[in-house]
Amino acid sequence: VVDSGISSHSDISVSGTYDCLAGSCVAVSLPAGDYDPYGHGTHIAGTIGGTGSISNPYSGVAPGATLVSLRALGADGSGTTSSVISALDWVAANGAAQGVRVVNLSLGKPIEEAAAMDPLVLAAETLWNAGFVVVTSAGNQGEYGDFTITSPGNSRKVISVGSLTDGGTGSNYNDDYVSTYSSRGPTAYDLTLKPDLVAPGNRFIAAAQSGSYLKNLLGNQGLGCGAGCAEYYLELSGTSMAAALVSGTAAVMLSKDPSLSPSTVKARLMRSAKKTKGDMIEQGAGLLDVKKALKETGVVSGEALSPRLLLNASNEVFVDDPSLLWGNGWDAKDLWKNGNKLDISSDQPGMLKAEGYIWANAAQHADDGVFANGYIWANGYIWANGYIWANGYIWANNEIQANAVVIANNVLVRD
Repeated sequence: VVDSGISSHSDISVSGTYDCLAGSCVAVSLPAGDYDPYGHGTHIAGTIGGTGSISNPYSGVAPGATLVSLRALGADGSGTTSSVISALDWVAANGAAQGVRVVNLSLGKPIEEAAAMDPLVLAAETLWNAGFVVVTSAGNQGEYGDFTITSPGNSRKVISVGSLTDGGTGSNYNDDYVSTYSSRGPTAYDLTLKPDLVAPGNRFIAAAQSGSYLKNLLGNQGLGCGAGCAEYYLELSGTSMAAALVSGTAAVMLSKDPSLSPSTVKARLMRSAKKTKGDMIEQGAGLLDVKKALKETGVVSGEALSPRLLLNASNEVFVDDPSLLWGNGWDAKDLWKNGNKLDISSDQPGMLKAEGYIWANAAQHADDGVFANGYIWANGYIWANGYIWANGYIWANNEIQANAVVIANNVLVRD
């Protein structure tokens, strides 16, 4: 877990803790007091592997998973690209020996260049190539529309996860929808189809560090487990929580079959995802379905690269053919809602032609960095919305956001 740290909590099993804020990762002996003063990393850890020992309803998707904590974000929830890369370098050098199989990155920074030139993307892909499943949040900038995926979620290899808001009606998915804040694709510069899938991320309850900034800010709102319990849990919203659910699912998949490659894990997650309301650039392959993912048997012979989109001069949309990217047995019709609207292209070899449903209004990708939906990605990528996401209601129209910040160049903010 590359985040703001993981504090001691009876729900969470941590085998090692490392501080990477100074540019290299140094082992820290726990207990070390409030080692996660912000509180985000502890919540992510609980979402992945919390046992629910204090309150059963608030367990993680992979209860009891053993975690390694790599602290790359500071007490205010922000960090630098270099601190995150240091954490990823540590995993490359030590992860296999420590038993690490999955790397969770519930964080992101603005995309400032093509993925092939982005140091953070390259560091994440180095781990992927070495056999680690890398899961990252898509970003919380969906209110600005398309082209709002954050780095390293723009990598074609890693698994990028958006957030779904649950209508609260159990197995009735008709009132569920992609969270308004969940970042949409395609990615800036490369036009990669992202996110890869979505998972529940709105008003999610998991472990909390008592006395942390987020716990002090939000208190016990949304919690129903009473005295002696509520102080150990926290309700948060964002693609961070959604990514953690996918990381936990990947851990369960690998526990069942340790031989799975990262590409096969990704492909199985996408094909098994439930197709819900939302376009491919909002929900990717659909909603995480843990049970179906565990029943999947397909194996990827190539790379499970996220497809690219192509918009030609006539505003026709094309998508990479997954059967060519991933190998036989992986069909667009199985991966995406409305996949049957993708047909073999005669004038774009290796791509499928879409029938105009991917972009309702043909999105424009201009060289000067001005994109559709009325949002300008200016120099410095200034985002006026808050990086602390409290809970679901703050994303209504005219929303209130806690601690609004301006993100400058090279500053990494958790999603």
